[in-house]
Amino acid sequence: MHFLWISALKDFKRRLADPTAMALWLGIPLLIGGLMSLAMGGRGGVTPRAKLLLVDQDDSLASGFLAGLAEQGGADSMLELERVELEEGQSRMDAGEASGLLIIPEGFGLALLQDTPSELLLLTNPAQRILPGILESGLQMLVDAIFYVQKVLGVELATFAEGPPEGADFFADAVIAAQSVSINNRMEQVGSMLFPPRLKLEVEVLEEQEDAPPPGGLGSLLFPGLLFLTMLFIAQGMSDDLWQEKDSGTLRRAMCTPNGMLSFLAGKLCAGTLLIGSVTFVGLVLGVFVFDFRLAGVLPALLWATFAGTAILPLFLWIQILASNRQAGNVLSSVLLFPMMMVGGGLFPFEAMPGWMATVGSWTPNGLASLQFSALLMGTAEWGPFMTDALAMSAFGVVFFALTLHRASGRFLGA
Repeated sequence: MHFLWISALKDFKRRLADPTAMALWLGIPLLIGGLMSLAMGGRGGVTPRAKLLLVDQDDSLASGFLAGLAEQGGADSMLELERVELEEGQSRMDAGEASGLLIIPEGFGLALLQDTPSELLLLTNPAQRILPGILESGLQMLVDAIFYVQKVLGVELATFAEGPPEGADFFADAVIAAQSVSINNRMEQVGSMLFPPRLKLEVEVLEEQEDAPPPGGLGSLLFPGLLFLTMLFIAQGMSDDLWQEKDSGTLRRAMCTPNGMLSFLAGKLCAGTLLIGSVTFVGLVLGVFVFDFRLAGVLPALLWATFAGTAILPLFLWIQILASNRQAGNVLSSVLLFPMMMVGGGLFPFEAMPGWMATVGSWTPNGLASLQFSALLMGTAEWGPFMTDALAMSAFGVVFFALTLHRASGRFLGA
């Protein structure tokens, strides 16, 4: 036992003495997570809003109605409308302060009623890609709606556009009645398509949403996968240490001691446990402050992550010494690492994966461990599945530790 502790402490100190490797193991997952969080909207999933400057040169009922439609939606709308004068709008567009500038020309309302050509001018910001496209699509939908209104009620609208007869301030009652009947008849003709609408929206309020995102937003979904991604990097880096021990002769001398290869490899496993536990502890402390993780779930998640990470380490030790030389061992371990990283939730949370990929990923060691880690952290873990996963991870670690011991004591040492 004393030899095992000395061996573990020796390997742990060697890891701490290599700050470059530690920075890479920790920095790469953090960099990946930060870039993905920024690319996918960051924390909270803030909805992007297009800033539209409106110049109303017509100042008619129709242009006012158009502006009113654009202003609907409130704070959750993807469109923010601001009325400006032409010169101000042009100067602010030149300064890149808006996504678009819409100019409603004089005579727009009369042209709409008379079904005559009129032009709405939309200037977009070339420095933006998505938001100007939203403005263009919205304006095109509006133009299409105006087209169909004119096709259905064009005659009646033209009558009202001409105004009352000369010398009169109002339309005669007979004209109003005739146009009302005409509008009613036309609406009856299209009524089968409009009433009820072809598309029906049903809104249902759920009292409990089990699939609702956690309070920390996207970052908290990425956290478990990124934590176990860090463990994969640690496992790959520590597995390479066997080649260094062999090249320096330490491995052969350890084999000749009374404690043998078993205590020597167990010491490396304990060093990995200390390192993985330390990294997990720091990550969880940051998670409590950044993602508001439950304090009650921190200790169980810490113990589970340390245990699961230790169980994964023998796999990389075995893969490393299967190779004929150190360079080939690094290639083999990298070939193993990247599929586990992609499918096991290291780059994308399981919630964002296709169903088949999430199923496959849940059977990988790091995928299974990260799912149980999330459940412990969120307080949703169940005793039965937890014990099954714990036994599976234990068996996984024992099997590959035995394979590593057999290989390191035989062919690898004699090669």
